[in-house]
Amino acid sequence: MRTILICVLSLAAGCVTAPIVRVTTLAPTRYAARPSDHPVAVFQAQLPRCAFEEVALVSVRPQAFWTKSDDLVDLMRSNARRLGGDAVIRFKSESTVEGASPSVNGSIEIDHGLVLSGTVVRFRQPSCTE
Repeated sequence: MRTILICVLSLAAGCVTAPIVRVTTLAPTRYAARPSDHPVAVFQAQLPRCAFEEVALVSVRPQAFWTKSDDLVDLMRSNARRLGGDAVIRFKSESTVEGASPSVNGSIEIDHGLVLSGTVVRFRQPSCTE
């Protein structure tokens, strides 16, 4: 009984995985991280009015289907802070095809995933925030 419980707990722990974060650095300079309460704006269609430097490309992919989109956006913001950024521009959310499998009735079921991505930027003037 004890062995079964350990196996079940091990499997359950393996199923809870953190999202995958990919970062591609663009800036030649490494910036100090921003404080954890530093505001990070997210821009989808328009760009900030402030002059900025592109710091890095960031993408976030959940590993668990129950991960909320808001949590993934917060993860993007925290990575922007870690990289010394002030905002994320060109933010997008895309559905991806993760795989396919045959169903009982002969059709094919498509497995979809989610990827959030954007470009972390740092404003050239510290007083500028938009």
